[in-house]
Amino acid sequence: SVIPQANNYSAIMEKNAWISAINRVAPMGNDASELIQFTFSEKETKVIAENTDFCKKGEETIPCDYNGLKMAIGFKSSYFLQTLQNINSQKIELELSQPNRACLIKPFGNECKTEYTYLIMPLAL
Repeated sequence: SVIPQANNYSAIMEKNAWISAINRVAPMGNDASELIQFTFSEKETKVIAENTDFCKKGEETIPCDYNGLKMAIGFKSSYFLQTLQNINSQKIELELSQPNRACLIKPFGNECKTEYTYLIMPLAL
């Protein structure tokens, strides 16, 4: 199956906070790869983009409810942002297992009448 079944960790957070953080941090990253890093810990997520060629770095911390071991995972910022913008829910849930495995993004709670799941592949950090 393409959709991972054994995602042991989940992060729940406000969609708009995540979108805003990505929009502020992503311009500091590499234009070619668009790599953005999320570092999850129990009560917060750090959103980081870095371009070592031009000595630029952006970092922002946003609150989240995360159950799992501390984990850093990377994604292409434009793909992740497009996914978030198409979810009709105030809160979203990101299900993950390892930094090199596909993640699932879902609306969280009962406010979304349509049931759907987005699959997004990570980038190497």
